[in-house]
Amino acid sequence: MIKLFKYIFSIFFILTINAQQTSTISGFVRDNASGEPLSYVNIFVVIEGSYKGSATNQDGYYVISDLVPGEYIVNASIIGYKMISNNVTLLREGSKYNNFLLGSETTAGYSVGIQGALGVFGSIASTMTTVLIK
Repeated sequence: MIKLFKYIFSIFFILTINAQQTSTISGFVRDNASGEPLSYVNIFVVIEGSYKGSATNQDGYYVISDLVPGEYIVNASIIGYKMISNNVTLLREGSKYNNFLLGSETTAGYSVGIQGALGVFGSIASTMTTVLIK
């Protein structure tokens, strides 16, 4: 009976130790030019073909938790800024801080032509307007 108790206790102890070995990546994301925090930036890692991630809060802070120790590529992405990737190595349980400075990126726009003509209800002159979307 004592051997059975020791065996069960040993298995429980080993499973408990293995279950607790997770790590966390956290940090801040800021604008490279102004130093202001960036809200709602997508921060993610690719794990075996799937994604695990978070979004920054209003202070630019993010946390990705429950990661097993190993090497990760942490990506930061938001519209209007260039996506950045950092290599992070997580050792045993604990936290790793990883901050990002994102530089703005212009997106090519398209011209849109809008043309009006004389209608039934008024004397609107024919016009041509070009709008540049950035």
